[in-house]
Amino acid sequence: MVKLVNFILILSVLALNFQQQLSSSITIEWTVENESIFICFKCKITKGYCAIGFKRRMLDTDMIIINNTGSYVLYNDHYSTSHYIPLKDTEQGGNNDLEFIDGGIDINGYIDITIKRNLNTGDKYDKIIPADKSIEICWASKDDSQSLTLHEDCGSGSIVFATASIFLDFKKFGMPSDTIEHVNLMCMLWSIVAVIGAISARYFKWASWWIYAHFLSFTTVIIATVISSSKQYKYDKVFLEIMEDMQLISSRLGFFILTLSSGQGLFGLIILYFRNYTENFQALSFMTRAHKVVGWVLIFNGFVAIYAGKDFIGTEIWFYFFMIILLGSFELFFKLLTASNNHEYITARLKFMTHEDAFEKIKNGAKLIFADNLVIDIKNFQYSHPGGQYMVTEAIGEDTGKYMTGCSSYGERFQPYTHSENAFSILRYLAIAKIPYPDNYLICKQGISQDLIEFMIYSQQALNSHTYLLTLKSHFCDMSHEPLLPWLGKHFKIINNSNLLKRVRRYYSTLFVNLGIWGRELGIELPGSNECAGGLKIIYKAYEGGEMTQFLKQKIPGEIVFLQGPLGPGLMIKEFKGKYLAFSAGTGLVPFLDLLYMMWDNRFELTDFSFTLYVSFRKWTDGFCLELLQRLQEKLPQQYFNLILSIGDSEKRGNLTSIIDTLSEEKFDRIWICGPSGFNRSVYKKLLENDIEKHTIFLM
Repeated sequence: MVKLVNFILILSVLALNFQQQLSSSITIEWTVENESIFICFKCKITKGYCAIGFKRRMLDTDMIIINNTGSYVLYNDHYSTSHYIPLKDTEQGGNNDLEFIDGGIDINGYIDITIKRNLNTGDKYDKIIPADKSIEICWASKDDSQSLTLHEDCGSGSIVFATASIFLDFKKFGMPSDTIEHVNLMCMLWSIVAVIGAISARYFKWASWWIYAHFLSFTTVIIATVISSSKQYKYDKVFLEIMEDMQLISSRLGFFILTLSSGQGLFGLIILYFRNYTENFQALSFMTRAHKVVGWVLIFNGFVAIYAGKDFIGTEIWFYFFMIILLGSFELFFKLLTASNNHEYITARLKFMTHEDAFEKIKNGAKLIFADNLVIDIKNFQYSHPGGQYMVTEAIGEDTGKYMTGCSSYGERFQPYTHSENAFSILRYLAIAKIPYPDNYLICKQGISQDLIEFMIYSQQALNSHTYLLTLKSHFCDMSHEPLLPWLGKHFKIINNSNLLKRVRRYYSTLFVNLGIWGRELGIELPGSNECAGGLKIIYKAYEGGEMTQFLKQKIPGEIVFLQGPLGPGLMIKEFKGKYLAFSAGTGLVPFLDLLYMMWDNRFELTDFSFTLYVSFRKWTDGFCLELLQRLQEKLPQQYFNLILSIGDSEKRGNLTSIIDTLSEEKFDRIWICGPSGFNRSVYKKLLENDIEKHTIFLM
């Protein structure tokens, strides 16, 4: 009698308040009474199952599964721990908290059953169902099968059981909260953090902090992307079956970015190793370019993924315009800045430092190089130099112009490399001091800057078939008539701006001596006697295909060229005192001609001074001033001047290694090396192998 009364009472309240069709085969009706929920499943299933879960997907989800055997209906409380067949709660130590109310199989053979469940069963395998708050649900069904391994219809959404508020369209409802967090995280990382890393690397490489900003930002992005995306993949949070096309693109791009990010992180570590611990420039150069390309591909794909998935997060189109304007402004500013490469606002704040002071600092451990009239500290930049740490550290104490302009390299191992305008700009940002131009070397009109002086061609005279003596004259500056010892060996930079897309720079040592007049003193004929007073003289070799030398060779008297200088430490001799050695090849002889002339001019006063000069030419016809050198050797005592001529493979050619071995037995105050890059590095290496102190060797 009591059971009958309870059943009648249940039926009296079983007028279910709400109904919702979940799919073509599943409709549910429900009502909430006190602490319980009544759910009626009406499923067009004749032999199979329909199910509802209280979460977005199957993983770690409380489920109610209704199974139609064809003869009767089974209802079971399940808990799914994976994407495979979910186990019953009772098989996992829980309870079946479902209570049969009414129904079974209707007249069509379909499922029509009502069950009851407490909102909070107290079972750890049952989800607490909030009556008045939104809860995520999923559903699935399969007809003509008793297996739970497959489904032919599924979906997800959210529902508020105490109301009729239900959202079953995944595209309208959006993603689960944890997936929304993933999307928001990825948007922030790839639109802000990654961009900061890219900007720091491209536009602030001169700063000591750029490598840390780049490394930390992209490490953060990559690690967070790998962890967050892996969770999305592992837990299959994204409901691919009902995604729109653009959302699917966003999801697939996300996993592509995940894969590429992992590789890019490893790529970066390998580059750091090659940059700081090897001398494999070819591999480093390839990997650096590839790393840069992959980096930009990642950022581009990140923006595409954000745009494709913008419906998820409501990203406004202004964001993309803002990022385009931001990056475009950086790039435009960067191009204009490097194109002009005129950073007076940077160099104006620098203090002055002499070459002597700089070399003293180098001797005490400072890592300084010279760039025109600037002193560069590479202490931090050595770790971010694209060519590798060893390149810049090998150039300590050198004037880097010959390397920057592609005129010289680090010997036979590498080809010369012409650096971009960006590289020249970076040098200026790295400058810690400015080297003053020597007083009265050039006597200029007031207000004329020696950073860029206009000269015109006065004359060109051939010294041999491809080597020329070029005399320049300026309306603004005159070269001093008499040289001073501290000025010897300095050079000027000639700038060719005739190509709007490319600025060509080259460095040439200057001459004070009038070769023609000097030759007559020695009883020989040399070009140059018709030089103009106050003119600036250089000797250059015209190379076929050489951009600057062909530019100069084609110039006629009266045409204009622009110079900066004088530059470089030169020979740094203050008095005729000490023992000196020079190795020269080709036009590398030029810096020593003025020294030889001053020795000749002061030959009767030389007492405690000696100069040994090694001169190398491939052929006798390639040489210049050779007769002059031989005549000097005859007229100057050997204790003051010792000439070693090495011409091609003739009998006069000495074995360079044996010569260095012999000379290394003597103690020299200073050793200069000036010639092609292969010659320079070869001699430099051999000198070090002979235990010559590094601070006494000067590569010019």
